[in-house]
Amino acid sequence: MHPKYVTPKALLDATVKLAELGNTGATIDFKLSAISVLLRIAEEDGVIERKPELPRRKESEHRIRFIALMEEKKCLDWCTKTGELTWLYLSHVQPIAGSGAVNF
Repeated sequence: MHPKYVTPKALLDATVKLAELGNTGATIDFKLSAISVLLRIAEEDGVIERKPELPRRKESEHRIRFIALMEEKKCLDWCTKTGELTWLYLSHVQPIAGSGAVNF
């Protein structure tokens, strides 16, 4: 598609389609960032007059963090050494079978 045909509506339609396909807000924003770069270059080169506004989606508020047992030990050793235990909250720790990592 030529950059001059990229409109805010076309971008919004694309974000809706990506969401329907199961893409997260962060993934959609990552893809929109790549498009944004291309549109900025097209604008700088005079291919288009003005880059259209890009819709942004809110990233999900949760994230699962996996760490290796050695990383966990280093974190806990640092907390013990510095006395910075007030921010450390492990609500649920499960070993991941055979991986040497834990799931918080």
